[in-house]
Amino acid sequence: MKLTFGFLVVIVLASTKMLAAQQTFADFCQTAYLENTVCPPAICQLKCADAQAVENCPQVCLPKECAAISAENCPKDFCHTITDCSQKITCQANSSQDQIPECGALGYDKQEVECCPGLVKRCGFDYLDGKCNMQGKNTSYNVPICIPCGNGVCTNFENHCNCPEDCKKKIFPLD
Repeated sequence: MKLTFGFLVVIVLASTKMLAAQQTFADFCQTAYLENTVCPPAICQLKCADAQAVENCPQVCLPKECAAISAENCPKDFCHTITDCSQKITCQANSSQDQIPECGALGYDKQEVECCPGLVKRCGFDYLDGKCNMQGKNTSYNVPICIPCGNGVCTNFENHCNCPEDCKKKIFPLD
């Protein structure tokens, strides 16, 4: 069997692309640091290799949490942008699922697809004193989720803030 040089180049290029596609965010940051001696500050950060060391520690370049990266610098291979409850575009971690679902099930907080039938995207959570936080700033409730609001039953993920149609306002005393 005779292999031509062009065929061999195609195989090498395809293998390189497959390896790049499998590269993790941590590998990306560390490789950039080792190759350029610069940790990409917009998406990565230098940290001590040994969590116990403080001064003069060996440095490693690690990825920032996606939520800590600006939307403009959001690395599309490892994170994605999403519109949060305050209508601000933010960077979020990619779904851990290999496949994008047909529709968003209960609690779905991504924006690749619409909610499944019978569910709607809503924002808002309630505090024990009955006050509402509709934007969820600085919390894990900062993105819209799919809930069964409008079915007349107050269920999981629903409260008087994100689904007043189904849920009555409850106030718990703080004493």
